[in-house]
Amino acid sequence: MIKKGDILIIEDDADDRDYIEEVFTELNVANTRKYVANAYEALDYIKAHSSKPFIVISDINMPMMNGFDLRKIILENSELTKKCAPYIFLSTSNDAAWVNKAYELSVQGYFQKPSIYSDLKKTVQQILDYWNNSLTPVV
Repeated sequence: MIKKGDILIIEDDADDRDYIEEVFTELNVANTRKYVANAYEALDYIKAHSSKPFIVISDINMPMMNGFDLRKIILENSELTKKCAPYIFLSTSNDAAWVNKAYELSVQGYFQKPSIYSDLKKTVQQILDYWNNSLTPVV
């Protein structure tokens, strides 16, 4: 895992992208953030870069292709899979069926997107702390 790599954020809502970026800025996260508005842009980004992002944070409910379908495409392509771990869902939904489906797709985390800024900041900090401290295979 490249801990200094980019953080890829797949989020179709511009307000949510701004909200999330505000959190990363306030947390003084040094990693470059790359925001894409849909799953197709995410696939293009992943294919175009030879190095893995530090982490992928994906919304689920997006137009054209949802986050579940994107994750499935990534898992079905070994070259894309090598470029995409860890993969985290950050969604407004806490529906148990969605959580189950996410883990069936081998995600490394599913977090409900808090509507309160301080809670979103805590959630993002927890995700970053976990992956910054996690030992992972060197590829």
